[in-house]
Amino acid sequence: MTDIVEQEEIVPTPVAEPEVDTSNLSDEEVQAASKGWTPDKDAYEAAHPTKKWKSAEAFLDAEEMIGSIMELKRELREQAKVSRELVVHNQRLAEMQKAQRLAALEARQLEAVEVGDTEAFKAAKEAYHKTEQEPTQILPPPPKSKEQIEEIKTFTERNKGWCNNSTTENTRMMEAADKVYDLMLTEFPGKPHTEILTLTENKVKELFSHRFVNEKRTAAAVTTSAAPVPTKTKHGWRYEDLNRTQKLVCDAMEKAGKTKAFYLDQLAGIYGPK
Repeated sequence: MTDIVEQEEIVPTPVAEPEVDTSNLSDEEVQAASKGWTPDKDAYEAAHPTKKWKSAEAFLDAEEMIGSIMELKRELREQAKVSRELVVHNQRLAEMQKAQRLAALEARQLEAVEVGDTEAFKAAKEAYHKTEQEPTQILPPPPKSKEQIEEIKTFTERNKGWCNNSTTENTRMMEAADKVYDLMLTEFPGKPHTEILTLTENKVKELFSHRFVNEKRTAAAVTTSAAPVPTKTKHGWRYEDLNRTQKLVCDAMEKAGKTKAFYLDQLAGIYGPK
């Protein structure tokens, strides 16, 4: 599928359109005209041979859809940045934790030497070498299980009205679903797979809401966080002092069930106290 996160947007050179007399137009047509629509079908198609004239209603629907896609792209770019930062954070955290375990095992070896405990020294030394060989690289997620594959098939069948390549818009919806799904997996690592798929479906329906105006849907619950309250910490790290990317990572971890203090403690462990 087309990567709509990394794909560069091609901005066409605007074509000057003649001013539209709005005195005899409906409110909907006036709104469309303010965005470039013209009621003169013949003049429009003569000036744009490769395009087909749309009614004011269809024009506004298309504008809304394009706006939704642009907003999705912005969200996905931001979430991709958070995901990359989270990978770096977890990598540094893994390296720090390994160094701490090695230091503790080295201390156990020294303590065993001081008391003359040969067996304890051997055990600590063996554990030290074993820990030293452990990889700290964050491994990619495991392949999907048979159950998850079946759940995806069920998702596709349930949404077969748009989850296909029969039209350009359907293809865009599938691309959006693919990207949202990947982001949901990253943002909610502990959430059941069926819930991830439900969140993905709700987000796509929100972005392309004009396709589902007659469908009764349960809106996804949105939790708004209260304004951060300045907190005193023993290491000096505070949420309100984080940069924008760190705050986004902290918020993502909080959605996954962790606390702000948990993330701040990790930062202090990696970079030291403020």
